[in-house]
Amino acid sequence: MEASFPTAGQQGIIGITGGNSVLGEGRTMSGLLHTALCQGIIRLLIVALVFQTWPIWEVSRSYRRTAPPERPQQVFASLIRLLSPPTAEAAAPVAQAGSDRSVPKNHPLQSDVILDGTGSFDPDGDPLTYHWYGPFTTTGGVSPVVQIPEGRYTVSLIVNDGTTDSSLATVELESLPCFPLTARAKPGKVQLVWTHQAGSTRYDVYRADTTAPATFTKIGETTSTYATYLDTTVVNETTYLYLVDAVSQDTSCYSAVISSHPTARRRSRANYAPVLYSLPVTHGTVGIPYTYDVNATDPNGNGLSYQVTQGPAGLTIEASTGRITWVPPAAGAFAVTVEVSDGRGGSDTQSFTLTVADMAPPNSAPSITSTPVTTATEGQPYSYDVEASDPDPGDT
Repeated sequence: MEASFPTAGQQGIIGITGGNSVLGEGRTMSGLLHTALCQGIIRLLIVALVFQTWPIWEVSRSYRRTAPPERPQQVFASLIRLLSPPTAEAAAPVAQAGSDRSVPKNHPLQSDVILDGTGSFDPDGDPLTYHWYGPFTTTGGVSPVVQIPEGRYTVSLIVNDGTTDSSLATVELESLPCFPLTARAKPGKVQLVWTHQAGSTRYDVYRADTTAPATFTKIGETTSTYATYLDTTVVNETTYLYLVDAVSQDTSCYSAVISSHPTARRRSRANYAPVLYSLPVTHGTVGIPYTYDVNATDPNGNGLSYQVTQGPAGLTIEASTGRITWVPPAAGAFAVTVEVSDGRGGSDTQSFTLTVADMAPPNSAPSITSTPVTTATEGQPYSYDVEASDPDPGDT
């Protein structure tokens, strides 16, 4: 359907063309009136003209109307907008962070993990940028390699199609020891025992103490398939932490952390305090789940319980596992203190500052603003200086 309108300063005549029938001065509408849609449009137009108090100078078979200049265009345009289907908006991208899974420790206190954002997509086919959040520095890419500390952590993904962020997708990743380790304290020495790991060519033995419980130093190695090691370089009345690396063709798989407290007394019943050895996760992002899995070991093998003695509102900890969870509502620096207890009077504490940052705004794609040179002369150098702009301040 087409419409022609009078120009400014002329008497207004509306001409409507629909199919082979023409509405205008001296034209018939019999063909046009056969369709209900066109009849409805004409009725709406007539009502609008009357409602606007336009003077009706003549009503005839031509349906001619006289109206003030340019007014009919405005009404007809409004009718077209009302009758036209809504313009489809670009669909938001969808983030998928992969499946929950556990991975063995290939470092003393953490695991290398390949994140999986390959399931993410944009319904409009736009290219995506990826933003991963977790116990590591915020990173990008479809499948980046990150390090997950020992324990269970929530990792979050947001993708952006150049204009719109997706909803948050999360995945639970757990870094687990490859095998258990036991320690038996004797006067002036500690005996370590573990289960032989098939395929291992040697075992590297690491030790730390309470002054730096997260810093492990290699103190020896063994190739024995008997899987044992005797540490004779200890000082009595000192708590030590141990772990063992099963090495196989230059790959590593680390044991659980165990502690022992050698003493000169052969049958001591003294209780020794537990030791917190995990490194705190000290950063977070507003609106993104924060997790920190607190880890500790007890020289007596006592059961442990955890609590937060200082922290922001809403930050909670699982008493039996030490797993802290929180969704920061605002940016800022927050003091946090956690405590582990062995139920027999022994305890250890860890304090740190948790810094929460605002989420970075979505990144907008740059655009090329120059017009390409589309002609060239044979044998002559071709030159085209490409110019582009980026709406994000500071992007180059």
